[in-house]
Amino acid sequence: MGRNFGKGHGFGHGMGGEGKVARDNASTQTIDADDRATVLYILEEEKMAGDLYEIFQQQTGLSVFGNIAKSEDRHFNAMLKQAEKLGLDVDEIVFKPAGSYVNDEVQQMYDDLLAQGSQSAIDALEVGRYIEQTDATELREAMDDVAGTQLARVYGNLLDGSLNHLDAFDALLG
Repeated sequence: MGRNFGKGHGFGHGMGGEGKVARDNASTQTIDADDRATVLYILEEEKMAGDLYEIFQQQTGLSVFGNIAKSEDRHFNAMLKQAEKLGLDVDEIVFKPAGSYVNDEVQQMYDDLLAQGSQSAIDALEVGRYIEQTDATELREAMDDVAGTQLARVYGNLLDGSLNHLDAFDALLG
């Protein structure tokens, strides 16, 4: 099953904080270089989650992984739109094949979680739970950093999705 990310192209910052400062019309808060790096990190983390869930769906046959992988694609696309609105160069991220990431921290996380989750269906579900717990924490922090902006609203939507995913994994793990 191929992943469609649309047309365009703990926080491992250091990725492309350059560029003009973006200002949301609904807020006087600015999006600084650290916030921009966070956008890129979360973009890649959403890609990683979807990549892992697709593999786990193939390995386990559990439909929860396929369903959540589709949701992660929507999360990726939402973050992609935000990155493009901020003028961030996302080509290197978008055109990396599944399982490959620009950010070394995300790459290491993928490698470790793939190894752990590939051991059994229960391990895959536990990795899913871990990913969603981690995402929820990071999204809350990111939202606080850009409170009152369109970006904060997008993070809030992603947080709602992550909490729903977490509930699905918790239900299956008991």
